[in-house]
Amino acid sequence: LRAMAPQGRGRRKLAGVMLLSACCGSWAWQGTMLSSLRMSSETRRDVMRKALTFGALAPIKVFAEGAVNLNPLADEWEGFKETRSFKRAGKEIVLEQEFSSKKKNGLAVYEGNVVLTDYMQSLSKDFWKDKNVLELGCGTGLGSITASLLGAKLVTASDRDPVVLSLAERNMIRNLKDENSFRTARISWGTPSCTTEAQYMRDMGQCWDAKFALPKGYDVIIGADLTYSAGLIPLLADTLNDFSGPQTEIFLCWCEPKLFTWNTDVMEELNKEIEYFRSRFKVETIRSGPAFQGHDNTFLLRMKKV
Repeated sequence: LRAMAPQGRGRRKLAGVMLLSACCGSWAWQGTMLSSLRMSSETRRDVMRKALTFGALAPIKVFAEGAVNLNPLADEWEGFKETRSFKRAGKEIVLEQEFSSKKKNGLAVYEGNVVLTDYMQSLSKDFWKDKNVLELGCGTGLGSITASLLGAKLVTASDRDPVVLSLAERNMIRNLKDENSFRTARISWGTPSCTTEAQYMRDMGQCWDAKFALPKGYDVIIGADLTYSAGLIPLLADTLNDFSGPQTEIFLCWCEPKLFTWNTDVMEELNKEIEYFRSRFKVETIRSGPAFQGHDNTFLLRMKKV
């Protein structure tokens, strides 16, 4: 694709990129700017909304006024590998990934989960012992597996997508010995618990099964790189409220998407919207420590209900 576009046609330039993204089977895509596309902040945000949420795109090459080359970083992205390994809680975790074959968001380990799980293991084992842990947007299940290996009594890996949940379940079976120590749950943010009459809503993922809500809330809720669409933060806050109690510890981590470097506003806009959490939770922002090494512009929120 060659787009000879003067200034002011940023939307037309990236329309071509988005078309290629659709042809490659994914609207959630990543790219790197090797030279400027000269777009306004408003244009980039508009493209972000249309591209939906953080994911990745099969390697392509796009030329505009100054080249956009997606190949180098995309080729190196470990999300394309069929498996990926991590050492957590002194044990080797081997995870199956399906992004390469299905080009679907959530089927690979993103860097925020690497930071989050490294931070989790920096806490004492007593912190995790016999805890009930809920992971939102579980992806491959790395967070849930780590919590279980650290001593959690029961981990619940949740996501809105049954394909993602299937992958997470296979990874938990592969890495955890006790099948009674984990489960999966289909949960979409901002949706209510299901009534007995609402089977169609259950089938569509528009409500969640009441059995996944604990009377006093989960002991710990975790999540990483859950969304880069600021408008979804209030829905996420609603779900955190539904599944937490007064003593629930919440850990949410965001890592700047390395393959989204063309969009310089993504973390700035996210930080603005995350302030919404402060109206409903006590929030501590953590930006440094051993788990953050090698991960620039990354932060972790440690929260409790107000």
